[in-house]
Amino acid sequence: MNGGKQSHMKLIFRNINNETIDVDCTIYESPLTAKWGNLLTGVIQNDFIAYVKTFSLVGNLSQNRPPEQIIRELVEGVRLLKKASWYPEYNKINEDFESLLTTYDQDMLNSLHHHFDQLQGQIWNPTHFLAKATGEERFAISKLNLCCHELEAYHDSKEKKENGYPHSTYFYYSISGTPVFEEITLEEKMLFSRNVGNGMIYLHYAQTGKTWYEAYCDGDEIVPTENITEHRTITGEFSCHIGKPFDFIVDEGFENYIKARGRDPEDPSLAIGYCPIGQINSVNGIPIEDYEACQKVLEEYDDFYAIEYNGLRKEYDYRANDKTYYDKIVGVMDTWAVNDDLKNFA
Repeated sequence: MNGGKQSHMKLIFRNINNETIDVDCTIYESPLTAKWGNLLTGVIQNDFIAYVKTFSLVGNLSQNRPPEQIIRELVEGVRLLKKASWYPEYNKINEDFESLLTTYDQDMLNSLHHHFDQLQGQIWNPTHFLAKATGEERFAISKLNLCCHELEAYHDSKEKKENGYPHSTYFYYSISGTPVFEEITLEEKMLFSRNVGNGMIYLHYAQTGKTWYEAYCDGDEIVPTENITEHRTITGEFSCHIGKPFDFIVDEGFENYIKARGRDPEDPSLAIGYCPIGQINSVNGIPIEDYEACQKVLEEYDDFYAIEYNGLRKEYDYRANDKTYYDKIVGVMDTWAVNDDLKNFA
């Protein structure tokens, strides 16, 4: 994947004082990255879509996005959903979700994420609840997914740091209003790696649900098998890992989890792992090899501001807690409509 010619990408982050730093990246050149790069170019040139600022640096011990804020967003979202005109037809959120304001509860997050699965559906099979919802309610539904994952990652990083272990920080270039989805072929799935390197840039999981590995690691016995979905789509979105390299461990427990749900753990179509497309070289001039120093910089410079790629630059001049951002993403979600072409990914 990383042989031959390469291209560059720059990610720009800012702190609370609007000072910026650069993250320098190399993108490998291959048929897959050419396909991805064309989609990314289309995303950058699209002024309508919204960058998802509420799911950006995940596992980051941010100075400006504490867990209390994430929890408030989640709780406020659930409150909004329970007041929706269509909610009585669903009427299944019976958990004491308000307790999250005082106590972290992984089982509670699994339960709330299950409601996300039931209210959202898949991109190829959205629910009628999603169709009835307003843009504001659709954003609240998405929080059942994004806030839960963000809280899980924060507490994992916090626990590791307190116990003297290195943690991982992830950056997600994730958008709302995705203009184009393309299929990841079986040949492309063969490029997925179970080895996750420090600074690795990889294809974003541009769909809803949980991967097989996520569901297993979360101990999630609630999620229906149809909502455990391997990586099927490519959109131009991407993710990055900053931290100690690690492996996807396919142990007996994981294999049995897959088999119990009627699948073969050796099936390459399950796309276990991540698909590498590039590499971070440095963060604010600090070589990525010093990942702890890079993470420390991003604790302060925690607002993703701009991307430069293929001669193009796109700025996202709003913050996660701005009304400008809220209105932008709600406006995008308000225009959502069922796209029958996406049924091809089922």
